[in-house]
Amino acid sequence: MMIRGYVATILSTNLDLGMEIGRKLGKLHEDEATKIFYRKREDHLLSVLFPTGLPSRLVEAAECLTVSSSFFLRLPDSPKPEDGELLLLSEASGIEGSVIASTQVAGKLLNGTSLAGKISQEVKEVSYETPDRGYIAVDKVFQVRGIGTVVLGFSSTQLGVHDRLLTLPQGKEVEVKSIQVLDEDQDAVGPGVRVGIALKNVRQEELRGLYSMVKPETKVVDSIRGKLVKFEWADYSPGMFHVVSSGSSSVASVEGQGEVEVRLNRRLPFSSRFLLLNLNARPKKPRVVGYLEA
Repeated sequence: MMIRGYVATILSTNLDLGMEIGRKLGKLHEDEATKIFYRKREDHLLSVLFPTGLPSRLVEAAECLTVSSSFFLRLPDSPKPEDGELLLLSEASGIEGSVIASTQVAGKLLNGTSLAGKISQEVKEVSYETPDRGYIAVDKVFQVRGIGTVVLGFSSTQLGVHDRLLTLPQGKEVEVKSIQVLDEDQDAVGPGVRVGIALKNVRQEELRGLYSMVKPETKVVDSIRGKLVKFEWADYSPGMFHVVSSGSSSVASVEGQGEVEVRLNRRLPFSSRFLLLNLNARPKKPRVVGYLEA
């Protein structure tokens, strides 16, 4: 049977609290700056991402969130401003999720947000259908002796051996030679799965800077026109921002008020929602500005 799955992201400024949630949901397999926990049941794979190093790695946390179907926001008993930023990031994502915190702490912070009804004192595993968006978000490229160039990432599409993909930013067409999930060969995988993809007749150096691979029919954009939904606590004026979607990010110029024009420094798979971050926000102002509805 073809493996399918879904991806969830843990958001927490506290390493121990985040790791506690991860261990309840799965087994730690990749112990790097972004921790990855897995739980496999028959033909279904749950992948849980925990981007550590917050608040400095806010862009990486947003990238994890935009490749996920759900989130777990863990608030400490004494929240700080950076915890409020993660709350805004969760709100901006538009995906399902839960807030793990005491009712007293969370009630005050979440008042007036869409997360107010999602408070829980315990971690409950949930399963969401992962839609097919036609791309693979890539986080590693390396060479394996006897196999060739291998790409690691998360599938947001159904993928099979011999499928052809276009690489970003190169725009190079590549062919899937083989697929592995948790070191087991697969003929095909569904959306929401952590995959290792061996590519045919392409060298690692040809894929320098690779961040995404898309199906030939997938729409890719270098500019966006849409509605800016800004959080009332954030500052906004036209200028340079980080735009995040589909597990990738780009520096971008944003012009206008309400209806805005966005020019990306690098192409991204099209999405109906793009997160907007200002890493140079004024002191005491959140770096999560809001989101764009395209």
